[in-house]
Amino acid sequence: MLLRDVHFAVRTWRRRRTVAAIAIATIAIGIAAATSIYSVVDGVLLRPVALPQPGRLIAIWQTYPSWKGNAISFRHVMPRSPNTRPSR
Repeated sequence: MLLRDVHFAVRTWRRRRTVAAIAIATIAIGIAAATSIYSVVDGVLLRPVALPQPGRLIAIWQTYPSWKGNAISFRHVMPRSPNTRPSR
């Protein structure tokens, strides 16, 4: 039964080459996308941070009730030296 189905599929693809090319391209793009997403997830989320002391990492944020989300700029975190001009 399976052999007849494979034979029918090959015969149909020979007659309709455009459909076969589109199907093969779609499968190839799907495999490439899945591989790319897995590579990013593996590199960013699954592997440990490549720092000498990863336990010392911190996250800093500041919230305001009037804002919809969390946001903070770098100038709020780092202290200014006396020689720095204020940013606009």
